[in-house]
Amino acid sequence: MSQHQQTFSADNLSDAVLAEHKILSVLADSRLNGRKAVAEFEGQSSQIVLECLQDRLFRASYCQDPTVFLTLLKEVKRLDNSNSPLTLTSIQIIARRLGAAWMDDAISFSDVTVGCARLQLAVRQTPDTLRCKTVIYGGVQRACLILVRKGVQHTLGALVLAKQLRQAGQRVVVELQADEDVLKKLSNQKQFDVIMISASDGECRNELRSTVNKCRQFWSSSNIVVGGSIVEFNKDIVCSVNADHATNEWQEALDICN
Repeated sequence: MSQHQQTFSADNLSDAVLAEHKILSVLADSRLNGRKAVAEFEGQSSQIVLECLQDRLFRASYCQDPTVFLTLLKEVKRLDNSNSPLTLTSIQIIARRLGAAWMDDAISFSDVTVGCARLQLAVRQTPDTLRCKTVIYGGVQRACLILVRKGVQHTLGALVLAKQLRQAGQRVVVELQADEDVLKKLSNQKQFDVIMISASDGECRNELRSTVNKCRQFWSSSNIVVGGSIVEFNKDIVCSVNADHATNEWQEALDICN
């Protein structure tokens, strides 16, 4: 599993199925595979439709022609100027497929890098609010800091997490190049209820522990949570890096603040 694959996990697919059939009416003109999506999937279940959409986005994400993915994003966005039906769940599924395909030698690492960069663009185009009125998770708006250590090359997961938290009514600051100077400057400006550090399995434990300790120094009352593939492959990660908690569920990360 590649470092691109894991982060704090997505919520359920309920948001995604709201717009599938509407998406297909747009994809009918997209020329992906040279076939019309509506004719191809007419009468299929909503889950099959969703999986087919994700498959097309997956292949477009690393296509040599960048206009394929960009055109697809524009077409999806055209459905609703304020609420894109391209959900964070689908983006995470596609990111995991990129990592799995690389591990299977089906695509190159360059393809993964290009694909994740394009998915970041899709994340940025996803609205901070949902179609319905945003409900603040747990009834409390938390101040959240999301960190990726400086020099670490897995920013997609942190951006997805930030969007998930904002959609849950939380206040979010993201720092993708976190080092001691950045943290010190930030601590003079803001206080946080929870600090979420996204880390991959390949990261140095000593350096990660150092980042956690610096966070404790600057924000002594904040809860510090580690997430990412490092959690999946290291059951003792909380103790080894001196964190308060480890999880890939953003809801669980917020719940420890209670």
